[in-house]
Amino acid sequence: MAQRSYPSRESTTGSAPLGIKLLCGLSVVVGIFAIFGLVLSVGQYTTGLIGLIVAAFGIGMLLLMGVVVYGLWTLKTWAWYLMVVFYTAGTLIRMIPPWSVPELVSILLTVLLLASLFHVRGYYLGS
Repeated sequence: MAQRSYPSRESTTGSAPLGIKLLCGLSVVVGIFAIFGLVLSVGQYTTGLIGLIVAAFGIGMLLLMGVVVYGLWTLKTWAWYLMVVFYTAGTLIRMIPPWSVPELVSILLTVLLLASLFHVRGYYLGS
């Protein structure tokens, strides 16, 4: 198998290739849907102080995800590692039954995003 060649991080100007920009865009879309899911689930299942704590945790995670997406865009190594952790954890959490069709689609999309992260790992980890 031919070894894939990636540009060195020193030679890039901080601009990610198109595939990584698409990955970042998809991550933003996932984050937007997560905000809607958070609002609906907090309002429906929890109230009072517990609801506030859950909402604060969710908002904090979404803000952290925004920072990580920015790190991916600017080709930061730490961002690649964190995104792998986020997508792996998200996939494992979604695998807890009961499953619905949207859950199964979400699992599939998250696995595809994780696979695309490994496909571009050379931009973050070097060749």
